[in-house]
Amino acid sequence: MKKAIIICIAVLCIVTVNGCQKPHTTGGPDTTATAKIAVQTGCFVNEWDEGTGGAVQLREWLNGFETEPAESVPEDDCLRYEIELTFGRSEPECYVYLDFGDECYLRSGGEWVSVGNPSPIPVGYAGNMAADVGDIIKVEYLHNAEITELELSEKDKTALSEWLCGLKYERRRFPAGETPGDSDGGEVWAFTFKTGRLSYVDNGESECYLLFDGEWYAVDNPSKMPIGA
Repeated sequence: MKKAIIICIAVLCIVTVNGCQKPHTTGGPDTTATAKIAVQTGCFVNEWDEGTGGAVQLREWLNGFETEPAESVPEDDCLRYEIELTFGRSEPECYVYLDFGDECYLRSGGEWVSVGNPSPIPVGYAGNMAADVGDIIKVEYLHNAEITELELSEKDKTALSEWLCGLKYERRRFPAGETPGDSDGGEVWAFTFKTGRLSYVDNGESECYLLFDGEWYAVDNPSKMPIGA
């Protein structure tokens, strides 16, 4: 009898362990993240996806805002961002961000808040940086400590607009004195618009950057500047 009881306990343990065993998975826990972004400017909408790095930057950007409840929110003449973040197997987080320049608003769920410390979106396309080629006031080319002011034809403006719209960027942080603009030997195109200033720094084929509103961005898909010096 004692032997039979021991056998039954052993069988029960095997059944229990097998029943509670987790399904076999490959690649370890799901730590991936994705982001979907849609930007609307007037009637134009640009959409793209980001992987884990972009999703993390967007989460940090959104979490860094200082906010307070908004009594009313205008929705005309602004950049409208719709952002969906998904981390692992969690439910998607959905946000709407309205950028009027000095005034910005954020909605998460059903609540609108005003943003006290707005900053440019950390990932995206240069065409969404509120840099309209039609509003260019001045273009300067800097190389070997020399500055040359460039005149743009209508053909140049068209080519420049198409080129800018295709540049994809991701924000980068640099220690003081070690920014791409501190490097010698690179080429810089500085564009002054009615609404601000945008610079493109070319330090080599894989070392190209944008400087916009005091923030540095690495260009993921650099290509040759379409206007000459």
